[in-house]
Amino acid sequence: LGQGIHLLRDGRLLLVNGDEAMIWNGDVFTPQHHPIIDQQYISGESDLQWINSRKLRERVLSMTPETAEQIVDSIMQVVSGWQFSSPLENVLFTGWIIGQVVQSAWDWRPQLWLSGASGSGKTMLTQLVEALGGNLACRFEGNILTEAGLRQTLQNHAYCTIIDEFEQSQHRDRIIERLRSAGRGGKGAIGSSRQEAQISHIRHMVMIASIETGLIRAAEQYRYLQIYTQKDNRIKPTIPAPVELEKLQVDMVAYALWAVYRAKEMIRKTEGFPGHDNRWVHSVLVPFSMIAAFDENPVDTLRDLTMQYLEYWGAAQEGSILEDEAALLQDIMLASIRIAETIDDGDSGRTVYVERTIGQLLSDPHDLPEDLDKSMQAHGIRIVENDDMFIYPETVAKKLLGRTRWQDLNLRDILLRCAGAQRSRQYIAGTRVRGVLIPAKTWVS
Repeated sequence: LGQGIHLLRDGRLLLVNGDEAMIWNGDVFTPQHHPIIDQQYISGESDLQWINSRKLRERVLSMTPETAEQIVDSIMQVVSGWQFSSPLENVLFTGWIIGQVVQSAWDWRPQLWLSGASGSGKTMLTQLVEALGGNLACRFEGNILTEAGLRQTLQNHAYCTIIDEFEQSQHRDRIIERLRSAGRGGKGAIGSSRQEAQISHIRHMVMIASIETGLIRAAEQYRYLQIYTQKDNRIKPTIPAPVELEKLQVDMVAYALWAVYRAKEMIRKTEGFPGHDNRWVHSVLVPFSMIAAFDENPVDTLRDLTMQYLEYWGAAQEGSILEDEAALLQDIMLASIRIAETIDDGDSGRTVYVERTIGQLLSDPHDLPEDLDKSMQAHGIRIVENDDMFIYPETVAKKLLGRTRWQDLNLRDILLRCAGAQRSRQYIAGTRVRGVLIPAKTWVS
């Protein structure tokens, strides 16, 4: 167990701060002198101290609902220096960065994806979170981050992890795959040259920043809370001075420790939200529970905040996130191939090669020229009777979807989820192969 706050088997929290360790049970702090706990070794390093333990203990033990509210207000005031798409996102973001401090304590850990136009302050916002986390924060530049680098840096530490410029990462898919298990805190195992598996836990709430969130597949959407920054020249976001940051950090960690047990109990008491995915609801409940913890009627406040956000998000995102099968079919139609076209330049025709999308070539499937039909078959697609589309997934994956999020997935299984799709055997480029037949009413629409 490295630096940070770790959940023990009995529900208590172990704080490893530099070379000292202490346990918090929601009421008192107890020093932990023995290096073994829960059959795990406590790995302390004095150079990695990330907070003033004395000030932290004093702040937690003197916490009242009134001082707790003041702390949340002070953090939210700093965050309000950025323009979000909605005031609810300001509240959600504040609750999330507080909840990230005690990330191992949650039954479900939502990830946060921050996006926005260039110049809207995304990078500066990641720097704010890094500054608030102090030595417990770990901020990566996406363009030079690999999955192995992320895993080996985190190791056994409960760092507050931030990845900026994620759209520039060449290892996005592998990193997203690694984060997939973080929600429930699953184990990962990687082989080594010594024939011994290296076991790794990831119980982190990770903040990702990029210009857009198009990297999120439908299957992942409920794992990520999505926050959008907007340009507003009237607002000048600032990062507080070091002295103020140190105080804010102590206040934020103290509040997180004081609020986390209350927040978890509130989540257990909050009734379901019919019509919404349970995992998505839990993703929203985590940050809002940290905001509602100091309220006189915390459960009611949590429910109200959650309902407002679910309604806002549903209206804002209606139809914007496609199911995997629809997104895959759309990406196939948008994939381009190189074809020959003849240009009439007077006395004789001239042949040029141009890029055309599959959708453009199939704008009139009833009258598809033989040369275009051959080109598409070479790329794994053939229009058969009744304008149904036969897809040979292996060729499509290789020639149309290489270096995309689909390249390593089982396209056959995903395509079979399309409305009316069925397994079929058809000729592609003169060879009879097994593929997926998509009805015209599905792919034309």
